[in-house]
Amino acid sequence: SEFADDLRDFIKGYGVKMIYMDPSALSFRVECKRRGIGPLKGANNDVLDGIQFVSKMFLNGTLKICRSCRDLIQEIQTYSWDERSRDLGIDKPKKTSDHACDALRYAVVTHFASKPKTSMSQDDVDRMGSDATDPFTQAGFR
Repeated sequence: SEFADDLRDFIKGYGVKMIYMDPSALSFRVECKRRGIGPLKGANNDVLDGIQFVSKMFLNGTLKICRSCRDLIQEIQTYSWDERSRDLGIDKPKKTSDHACDALRYAVVTHFASKPKTSMSQDDVDRMGSDATDPFTQAGFR
């Protein structure tokens, strides 16, 4: 597929160690494997636990966003909860302009969460945070 070719061209030369992919994108995953793109890992796409985990990492300072990630920053600033769902007692984010936020959540939760279906303890977050911040700090990102 054209998208798999685009992905292959996009990651060329970057030394990508893992691609976290939406598990619902099964046909895309098959195309990527056919083209030798990888390694691929089905992402944990649990929305509420994922948002909670990413929020904790932001709040405790273990997750930082590079200033050059303008689209992601814009999405984070406009991320909001669906009011109709909230009126029904359901926590659910609005599904508009959220592709970068979803990608961030997939990667962070799948890569760092050792207990994706449970709440993370502060010790887990602290342990993972040291892994997450060192490469950014060493590269000069603040």
